[in-house]
Amino acid sequence: MRLIWDHKGENITMRVWNVRALTLALVVAVLAAGCDSSPAAPTATSPAPVQGEVVSYSAVACGDTITDECDRRIESEILGQKRNVSVSPAARLRPGGGDPYPLLVYFHGWGDNEALATNLVVPALERAIASGDLPPVVAAMPNVSIGGTGVDFPETDYDDSKGTWFINSNLGRYEDFLAEELFPWLRATLNVRQDAAGTALMGESHGGFGAVFTALQHPAISQTVAVFYPTLDFRYSCDGDPLADYDPTCYQRLEEDRPEMTISTDGRLTLERLYYTPFNSDTRPGPTWDEDLPTWQRFSAVNPVELVADEARDLAGYRFFMVAGDSDALNYDAHLMAFLDVAEARGLAVAPAGDNRRTGGHEAAFVEANIDEALRWIGAQLGEAAQ
Repeated sequence: MRLIWDHKGENITMRVWNVRALTLALVVAVLAAGCDSSPAAPTATSPAPVQGEVVSYSAVACGDTITDECDRRIESEILGQKRNVSVSPAARLRPGGGDPYPLLVYFHGWGDNEALATNLVVPALERAIASGDLPPVVAAMPNVSIGGTGVDFPETDYDDSKGTWFINSNLGRYEDFLAEELFPWLRATLNVRQDAAGTALMGESHGGFGAVFTALQHPAISQTVAVFYPTLDFRYSCDGDPLADYDPTCYQRLEEDRPEMTISTDGRLTLERLYYTPFNSDTRPGPTWDEDLPTWQRFSAVNPVELVADEARDLAGYRFFMVAGDSDALNYDAHLMAFLDVAEARGLAVAPAGDNRRTGGHEAAFVEANIDEALRWIGAQLGEAAQ
């Protein structure tokens, strides 16, 4: 089975081979795990992790009719909705004994879902563990789309299948969900370490931003982050051009709202299309914002390059691995170059030193080409933390 997806302007175009096999595998895993209506409840016993098994906390086993008996999605009180999570290997409940495993959480891209992330990450994890590059870990791939399942709901006037950008907005308190519900649930439900040193975050694009942002805002979750073509500067421009190569002499952050500005090399993605659904949600009632501010100010409040530049922020203990392709369709390699300059000024080392910009684009093939190295790096960080 193989899934390949590419950013193509306004949509994520997916070329899918043998999707039925993926669905069947997830169904089998869920049925093997049992259809418990309260998956978050810890239990005293469970099987030890078995490499290669994937457990889907979703409603995939329900088919067309969702019932409490087969619906294993995580219930979020903060968001008022249920959300999917895939876990590999099948260490889904806390065992009665045995050492806990490091936890690795992978965040998917803007138009993707946890099933695609699972298909991308699990084979690489198996290789890394088998080779000794990575200690045995439990990996979780949550769905971080607006709707929590990767499906667009007809009753909303926005696309629920797209990314949350991990922020508290008037569409929902997604940052709080991660920090106050998802990670506590993972640590209570899975046989994993409870400390930041035993937790690593990964992701690509939108998910790369999520990994960096979550670590910077919540160091007790993790300070070890490995990302591919991450969104690091929502306000990037060089003399006002968001698609220009990075040059410190012309670099400047946008200070006005330009929703129609083109930000993809094919001309089909605009600032509004990619970012505005959550960031401009202060135009509607919601749980986070009462005031309608310029969207660039909303960007600024969570912008990784600005968060790291803030001298009041303590960056001790953070470890980052960041790579981007030299033909990135969203110019995220330029974002990365701007971020590296700020990180260097703050004394923050970012691996792999001097080799962060590589051949490739904004696509799964780039992740596949670089994920083995990223997992070796994570293995080294986890090894140091265990000493």
